[in-house]
Amino acid sequence: MEPLEFGKFIVQFITWFWDRFIFFTECNQGQAVIKKRFGYPIKWRTKPRIYWKWPFMDMFDKVDMRKKYAQFNAHSFYDKEQKNDAIIPYNILIDFQVEYQIINPLVIYEASGYMEGEDIALSYVNNIIHSELSKLIQDKKEDLSYNEILLCLDKIVETLRIERISKDKEVEYDDKFLKQNRESIDLEDCISINEIVITSFDKNISLRTTI
Repeated sequence: MEPLEFGKFIVQFITWFWDRFIFFTECNQGQAVIKKRFGYPIKWRTKPRIYWKWPFMDMFDKVDMRKKYAQFNAHSFYDKEQKNDAIIPYNILIDFQVEYQIINPLVIYEASGYMEGEDIALSYVNNIIHSELSKLIQDKKEDLSYNEILLCLDKIVETLRIERISKDKEVEYDDKFLKQNRESIDLEDCISINEIVITSFDKNISLRTTI
């Protein structure tokens, strides 16, 4: 074994041993701590404090529950009626900023359809909004107006905005939480889209050519 590979192995082993041997962890403001027993999550809390566990039996995962902001653009949509998957030639460009937030930290275990290491919350928000705007553009085409975009985005927020579970009520969800499994996680129940702001809307940009 090469010295570098041996060094990585030692670091990984120490990290693996430490994660299992340590009997407590600290939850900071804006975090959620998930306790897993034999690899299966049994409860989660967001109140900043020290949380305890049984060494080797239990492990902790931490999730960032703070509000996040992302800038997206939506353009060059595909027309379903075109068999060659050509990009529809509409001079439409929509840029928008999204405020979103993880509400249920179990979302980190939902890996179906996502690549390893991918930001599931960010990809979910991106896919949802682009899908709805794509439908709107294909329906309205060059007649698309600013107000129609606003109505579309407001409807997304109205449908997918979720109130956070208060710290005092988290204990009430333990029984329901224990019945959860990774296959039953619904992303719509885990991620809240709080606000979408249009930062740019242009129907007169130059046509782009693609190969």
